[in-house]
Amino acid sequence: MKRAIITCLVFIALTAMHSFAEEPAVPPQPGSPGETATDATADVTQPLIPERELKFEVSEEEHPIRLFLADPKLLDLRYVAVVRLELPEDSGSYRRELPNQLDQLCLAASQGIFVGSYLRSRTKEWRVFPSLIDNMPKERQLPKDIASMFVDPAESGRFLASRDVAIEGKAYLEIQVRVPTVERAKPLVLGLLSLYDYGLSYPIQQGFVRLKRDGQKPLVEDRTTLEREKKDISGCEEQLQGLKEFGDINQEALVNFTTQLRLISVDLAGINARIEACNKILASTSEKRLPSSRIDQVETVKITAEIELVGAEARKAAIREIVENGRRRVNLLRSVDTLRAQVRNRESRISQTERRLGQYEAARKLYMPFPVQDGKVTIYPIKWEPAGR
Repeated sequence: MKRAIITCLVFIALTAMHSFAEEPAVPPQPGSPGETATDATADVTQPLIPERELKFEVSEEEHPIRLFLADPKLLDLRYVAVVRLELPEDSGSYRRELPNQLDQLCLAASQGIFVGSYLRSRTKEWRVFPSLIDNMPKERQLPKDIASMFVDPAESGRFLASRDVAIEGKAYLEIQVRVPTVERAKPLVLGLLSLYDYGLSYPIQQGFVRLKRDGQKPLVEDRTTLEREKKDISGCEEQLQGLKEFGDINQEALVNFTTQLRLISVDLAGINARIEACNKILASTSEKRLPSSRIDQVETVKITAEIELVGAEARKAAIREIVENGRRRVNLLRSVDTLRAQVRNRESRISQTERRLGQYEAARKLYMPFPVQDGKVTIYPIKWEPAGR
């Protein structure tokens, strides 16, 4: 009974502590740290890191742990805080569009490689915790006494451990934070979660937000150009409506009418030549004293030629109108075909870009802060067991 009362008092004191959880918060802004969890589903332009609300519970049940090192300092760690994180899935190939460091962070997140001091990549050993600390915003830096625990590989290797667990069909990363006192558990657990939230989740989200923002500019340009091309098509179609009567004029007909124009031009040259000859003959009548019958004949030829000239010029004007409007219609049809092809290509590119930006947003959401199972952290007394058992 006395032990239960002591445990209850410890728990009350633990939940009333003002340590890491009460660090200065980033001023809430749309899409910024400090928004509620429901905002995570919005289409945001900044990373989202909702504040955590965790329950710390102290259990009387002992938690058996084998002595994994011949290290006397391990026996000073008398309690273990157990927290289970639900990890994100692999974000797919598009995560590799991020800078290499963020790509490695994504890989670490998807594979649950967090607690060890090193993440082994293909070409080098990359220290996780110092990198996470470097990634954190200035206003979210850990207190020095907490940060030093994670930076020192010997310390982190001693007080941190993890394993994969499956509960009710869900996969979790179970992290054990071993501490000398119950009071020490909360700042270390919150420090670890803050490292993941602001050193891991925040920069990864920021990377996908940047990719999305960079993709927005060509998308806006394509949409603007698409609207202009559609307006150009409408303008061409309106002009085609005014040329409906020339709808049967195709390229072959244009060739025929152009040939007729050339022939009429030849006829006009002949008619003009006859009229000019008649004018010369009539001008010389005073000198040659032609008979009146001859003069009448020349004047008749001239009048007939002038009549033919008017008719030929009328035919030429009519055929020229047909050729000009027919050619205009053919060119408009070509322009419409070209514009429609451009519209199809641009719509396809816009669709691909929108799908890509949607993938970036989906990937960003994958790297929201890892949920803690039931929002609960349980602290157990440690029962150290010999390594050989």
